[in-house]
Amino acid sequence: MRTKRERKAPKEPTKVSRPKGSIIDSRWFPPLLLLALTFIYFGTFLISDVAILGTDHDPRVFFHKASAKDLAYCIHPPNWSRNLGGMAVSDRRVGERYFPLIVFRYLMPFYKSLGWYYILITFGAGFFMFLYLRSLKVRREFALLIGICYMFAPTFLSFTFAGHYAKMEVIALTPLLFLAVEKGMETRKLGYFLLLSGAAALAIYTDHLQMAYFAFWGTGFYALFKLWETFKRERKAGNVFKRGMMFTLAFALGVGIGAMNLFPPYLHTTTVSKRAGGTSPEYAASWALHPEEMGSLIVPEFGNHLKYYWGRNFFKLNSEYMGIIPLLLAIIALFGVKKSPHFWFFLFLFSFATLFSLGPHTPLHKLFYLYVPGVKSLRAPGMIAFLFLLATSGMAASGLERLASMKGGRESSKAIKAIILVGVVGIAGALVISIVPRSFFKLWTTVLYSDITAQKWRTLTANLPNVRKGLLLFCLFLPASLALVYARLKAKINDLHLLLLTIPLVLIDTWRVDKQFLNYVDPHLYRRNLRAEEKLADFFRKDSADFRVLALFGDSRFRLKGVNMVVYFDDFMNKRYYEITRPQNLNSFNIINLLNAKYLIFKERLQIPPLEGVYAQDGFFVYKNPRAYPYFYLVGKYVVEQDPQEVLRKLKDPTFDSERTVVLEEEPGVELEGLSIESVSGERIEKLVYDDTSGYIKLKVSCGGRRFLVVSENYNPNWSAYVDGKKTKIFRANYVWKGVFLEPGEHIVEFKYFSKIASACRWASFASLFVFGAAVVLILTIGKGHGISGDQED
Repeated sequence: MRTKRERKAPKEPTKVSRPKGSIIDSRWFPPLLLLALTFIYFGTFLISDVAILGTDHDPRVFFHKASAKDLAYCIHPPNWSRNLGGMAVSDRRVGERYFPLIVFRYLMPFYKSLGWYYILITFGAGFFMFLYLRSLKVRREFALLIGICYMFAPTFLSFTFAGHYAKMEVIALTPLLFLAVEKGMETRKLGYFLLLSGAAALAIYTDHLQMAYFAFWGTGFYALFKLWETFKRERKAGNVFKRGMMFTLAFALGVGIGAMNLFPPYLHTTTVSKRAGGTSPEYAASWALHPEEMGSLIVPEFGNHLKYYWGRNFFKLNSEYMGIIPLLLAIIALFGVKKSPHFWFFLFLFSFATLFSLGPHTPLHKLFYLYVPGVKSLRAPGMIAFLFLLATSGMAASGLERLASMKGGRESSKAIKAIILVGVVGIAGALVISIVPRSFFKLWTTVLYSDITAQKWRTLTANLPNVRKGLLLFCLFLPASLALVYARLKAKINDLHLLLLTIPLVLIDTWRVDKQFLNYVDPHLYRRNLRAEEKLADFFRKDSADFRVLALFGDSRFRLKGVNMVVYFDDFMNKRYYEITRPQNLNSFNIINLLNAKYLIFKERLQIPPLEGVYAQDGFFVYKNPRAYPYFYLVGKYVVEQDPQEVLRKLKDPTFDSERTVVLEEEPGVELEGLSIESVSGERIEKLVYDDTSGYIKLKVSCGGRRFLVVSENYNPNWSAYVDGKKTKIFRANYVWKGVFLEPGEHIVEFKYFSKIASACRWASFASLFVFGAAVVLILTIGKGHGISGDQED
């Protein structure tokens, strides 16, 4: 009889290795496979003349193709635009025009270029994740598998439904940022830090600064982790300091390159736009994730999306579902294997992103709102979900690598127990919920969602069959996935087998969700509407006067090319202008007249005195408003009202004549002479120059007395005014407009727009780009030893 000491050691699994020279060893196989899968997913677009319609895209631009003239915008963006009451274009986002994918806009119509955007962004997401995981010494098969999981995760790919390709660009670039930090910190080679600079600049120029900001949080956390890891390994503060400085300088260079798309828009957002002055904590926490979305991480039909969404947000046009494979691998790694330092970092990042995304459900978002710059001007903390997708991918790759390296023994037994536990708990939970779904969700709403509305409860009830279907699929995918992991752990299959057998599971699991967000349409169906709108725009263009057009039929995205519209959707319009053009204010003819709305568009015939019908074609009915105020006009009286809300109320008052009396918000110290028939008979305003591209207005004004000149464009502190060559003060007039005081007589009045911050940032971007280019040339000149490919395996 054997004693315990004499007991036979556990038998090591027989190693199953793939043959040398396998196709997986080719450096071209990973990118070609990722590209092939991307082509298959977007196959309908590639073989048909269709458009991928996003809810935020206007079909009116489907057939627009950028011309050579548009290149001038890149060299010197305009300063100003007449749109939306006057916009400071130089201070707004210009990034998309500098992002490399813009080249497609010059080669093909928008709807075609958009499809290629999606193809290349999706491919980039998978490939950059593959490269990043390879930098962590994850074997090729596993890095490729997790790259496929990342690129097809609905967390990423469901953004096609809304057309949010800028968000997708940031998600695709985030692994590249992590790759640059990883290799830069490990090798201290300049090339990798330049890669960090370039990737950071690209993230800024995606034009989704909030997503880029979140990506930079993750990158910053990762850099701190790498510095700590360096200190633990080398115990030399000097080396840590050098790496920290290299990271800081590289990141600063990237921010410098992106300066003109970062700082002016940030200042515009926080001081001028409708988000100026920050938002309330409740508004900043709006569009957060909720417990229902957390349930959807496991079964996407749980909280669901689109018409079956019963969660707490107004609607749901995307999914946070990451796919069952990476989530299972991460859970098994958490409970069943020895954790690497990188695993612990990814677990921290997952926890941080999850807690922040939950908004009002945890204190973390409130702390960031109070103490982190910029958060007060943001909303939708749920956007940070892509960081827990990246973190889950990292945990899955780390865990899979460790599982495949096991030689049997206690650790292997622990992993097997974790696999069994995950399987039993997962299937048992799914079966319980599927048997009594109504009781389960009644308990859920009682504990977690007590204020659910009757409408949301009806939606939840209608969604129960979808939940059952999702749970059934979960019960199929779960054991299949666990069986493959177990087979690899026991060395019944090799890494290549695992890759080839798991890819179909990944694609079936993710594409069944992704495809719900891929909306193909025939773009030519919109041509009839486009022709009707172009004909309407031609009608307005025949009027050479300066005026605005107000559309009053509920389409917030309705615009006519080359026509100055009163209002349409824009998330960063001037705050005052946004408020005055709210529906409750546009019910007042006083406001409509003040906004210079000479023409009103309806979708039905109306009889509204004093409006005069002037156009009726293709379902559009245009009425002329004879009482619309001129673009430039003189007044002989003013009143001062310091409370902006009182100003707005006064302007809406039917008894107040804002065409002859201007409302100021500060005492000007000037007396005006009232208008009379004699004094106004010789008064006139002649427009000599109006160049909104450069931001320059030149008027010839004749006054019969001391007057106030009103310019019907948004007040902005970057405007300067000159009367007969002498600088004069500009006043905010009538809540939104600007104007100056004039003495009797004839004057040349000039308004010049110049943004110091936009100009400085433009020069900073060009200078930083020059430094970046010089450094790249230096590396190429010195040789590969300092470059990106020095010790890269792939």
